[in-house]
Amino acid sequence: MKSLIIHNKDIEVCSKNLGKLYFDRGNYYFSIKEYNKAIEDYTIAIKLTPENSCAYNNRGNCYCIMKIYYSALEDYTKFIELNPLDSIGFSNRGNCYCKIKLYTKSIEDCSKAIKLNPNFIDAYNNRGNCFRYIKLYIQSITDYSKALELDSKFEKGYINRGRCFFEMKKYTRAFEDFNKALEITKNNMNLINRLKNDSFNLIIKEKIKIHFNNIW
Repeated sequence: MKSLIIHNKDIEVCSKNLGKLYFDRGNYYFSIKEYNKAIEDYTIAIKLTPENSCAYNNRGNCYCIMKIYYSALEDYTKFIELNPLDSIGFSNRGNCYCKIKLYTKSIEDCSKAIKLNPNFIDAYNNRGNCFRYIKLYIQSITDYSKALELDSKFEKGYINRGRCFFEMKKYTRAFEDFNKALEITKNNMNLINRLKNDSFNLIIKEKIKIHFNNIW
């Protein structure tokens, strides 16, 4: 990956392809979580090269991470207008709809993403989340299971399916999924803390504590 110094130098000395250069620097800022600066560069890139649909998508990702959801929705919608057959736009917009609890719209977008790309793991996961939030647990488990069928190492799939089982009071199945996620991440403290702080059944917490007593 280019350093920031090189990105700045490219923009300073080049008079051609400035739109791409700002887009590339925006990607660099995104990679180091400087989202405001990334938005600034993506905005310039869009002004210079309005046909660059990826700049809309990436700026939308910044807005979504920063919880500026309606701006993110505008950018994802523009990306979809420019790329109506690209599943990424529908999946991202669906995820954003889910963040603001517009679950029906989210499910519709995730379903479109899956229709365009039947192997899109994140779209299954996002749709599964929406089904879980509206307590359609069977559909939710089906989506999480499909994501895990596509990638047996998909940690979030096990965590989310485990939460679904927990809400259905199927505590043994929930523990099995949480345990699988912990095995995949190999003592990932972020995941362990998430499980500790969640409102899980005390029996499950005790089992996890026993299983990981060296780091709990």
